[in-house]
Amino acid sequence: MTSRLARLWQPGNPQRRVFLPDFWMAVVDSPKAGRGRLPPYCVKFECDPRMNREDVYQYLIKIYRLPVREVRVRVQQGEIEYHTPHDYRNRKAMWKEDDKKIAYVYMDKGFKFNFPDIFAKDEETEMEKKFDEYQEGMLHNTQFVNRDRNGTLNVFYSSTTCLEDSMIHLSVPDTQVLVERFDSKRKYIAYNIHINGFFHAAVRFNHLFNFAEQIRQRFELKYRGPEFPPKRVFQLDAAGIEDRRIKIAKYLNALVQYPEIMRHSYVEKSFLDFQIESYRATSIFVSVDVYLADGEKHVIKCNVSDNTSQILKLLCSKLEYHDCDRILAHFGLFMVSPRGGSQTEASDVMIIRLLRNFESPYISLQNVNMKSAAQGVYHKLMLRKLIWDPKLEEPLLQNPLLSDLIFRQAKADFQHGQFAVLKEEQEVKLRAALQRDDKQQFLKLCHQQPSYSYEWMQNCESDYPVSGTKVQLKIGRRQIVLLHGDQFSTVSIFRATRIRVWRISQPVDDADPLIFQFEYLMAKDTFEWITIHTNQAILLSLLLQSIGAEILNEVNNMSIEEQMFGSGKSSAAADLEAAVTTRRTMPEIRSKPAEVIEKELEKQKKEEEELRQHANKETNGHGSNGRDSSPADPLGVAAFDDLFTTISDTLPQHNAAFSAINDSDL
Repeated sequence: MTSRLARLWQPGNPQRRVFLPDFWMAVVDSPKAGRGRLPPYCVKFECDPRMNREDVYQYLIKIYRLPVREVRVRVQQGEIEYHTPHDYRNRKAMWKEDDKKIAYVYMDKGFKFNFPDIFAKDEETEMEKKFDEYQEGMLHNTQFVNRDRNGTLNVFYSSTTCLEDSMIHLSVPDTQVLVERFDSKRKYIAYNIHINGFFHAAVRFNHLFNFAEQIRQRFELKYRGPEFPPKRVFQLDAAGIEDRRIKIAKYLNALVQYPEIMRHSYVEKSFLDFQIESYRATSIFVSVDVYLADGEKHVIKCNVSDNTSQILKLLCSKLEYHDCDRILAHFGLFMVSPRGGSQTEASDVMIIRLLRNFESPYISLQNVNMKSAAQGVYHKLMLRKLIWDPKLEEPLLQNPLLSDLIFRQAKADFQHGQFAVLKEEQEVKLRAALQRDDKQQFLKLCHQQPSYSYEWMQNCESDYPVSGTKVQLKIGRRQIVLLHGDQFSTVSIFRATRIRVWRISQPVDDADPLIFQFEYLMAKDTFEWITIHTNQAILLSLLLQSIGAEILNEVNNMSIEEQMFGSGKSSAAADLEAAVTTRRTMPEIRSKPAEVIEKELEKQKKEEEELRQHANKETNGHGSNGRDSSPADPLGVAAFDDLFTTISDTLPQHNAAFSAINDSDL
């Protein structure tokens, strides 16, 4: 009856010792309604498997003096877990819980039992609940800062209804079966990771699991998202693989919501290692062609594992320029394709992708070209500027190399008709400066042209001014410009400083282009959502962030790379950690008096009229009766919280606001 050692018996009566067995009983709650409901005078117990009905009866009568009338006992079988339905049919259990003995004790009539709620309010649970509610409230507040104040807007604050303040759009759309590198007879499942709309790497589950374990150990107190799927003992079937793929995608999309994690050097290096392992290069030493904006080619000898920053530094050495930080601050490495599919003009290109430090430019280029070679399109790498206000180019003209790089891009844009000249005499001066190779004079004349310093995107579709409108899209000079109407003669201008929020979403049909939406201040107290259907939505979002970073660069004297990604030297862990140790406070927005706003609006009418005239000249002189959507931003923003946008499969992540920006900056 007991597993305890019995004590020595001593003569005498009555016995002064009580021998208690190591039996135990625990009250079990029963449902209030439904099949398992019990009458109020019946109590459900879970008891020791060795106890029988008499033991339960004596236990409750002798020790607790309860009015027990009847006891019924049954054995409840433990739950059995099967790995696959096939195992269930063959009775091959993967795991089985222990059996339980349940006792139903019926008391005398009139007895009423209420299950005790001992821990009605758990203090720790209440604290966690309050903290979660606080975080949820702060998340909602960041989307609509001071929304109840008339005439205020939150500059560059990306909306979300669903994912880092990060630049990464991450998805795991499918899987593939690969063979082991050194054993062709063994195969494994690899999960295809796409970043910013392009294939990045095919990674096996074991590597992803080790990555998630390192994230848990390093950032256990910071990460509060879904858990990474666990390992399984047996091989998964098709349904199990699909379920694991979905869970991996959810984990990665949740991970990019944490900028302090995504900016860490370990995460950057891990994604780079994933790409290198997936590519399986036959040689460590490779050469990659990097073009300047005018089509001049430079062959860079590098390692296959060199990331974007390292390639740019090697290019600086090739150009015999030692101040690489200035190149990293004002230029970016883009993947471009020939405009219109033509391979004749090396400088007539359209930007496709902005490369970052978590990838190898050589591998990214090879992956894209392997897919597009069937259509006869070959992409290439090109160095292009990330300067969106021409007045910021003027201090750089004193540097011979920087002025030469800017001149090459301006020359290529002028020759290929990317910007037109308002007056014929100015066009004559520009061509004369080109013949003399007078870079300073040519760039100064370019700065006077309203259509200079734009990046033309692919033709797309917009709901402005009406749904289904075919538009030409270009971004630059801190604004988005849509050309629509007959021969694209109507111009609609949307200034970046009047965009309150933007977001990216997936269409219902995967074959349709992505959806880029931004909320724009059309008039005083009047906001309107503008929708653009384009496959370059992610690139458009990154360029819009770069414009915001340029505004901060004027105020904080920090590079665009530092503003967007936390550190100019992202390969150094110390710099990355210093950039993300603390998050700044939420932004406050201060508005101006209405009289000042009206004066500023009138002041910019002449400038916008010149821009319309220039657009008409670009489109064969047709008149523009388009609605100008871009009066000056009347507001200043007082705080900035990490300019680092996250975009998910459904809707993007937050894009933080700016700090220390006044009216003169906007």
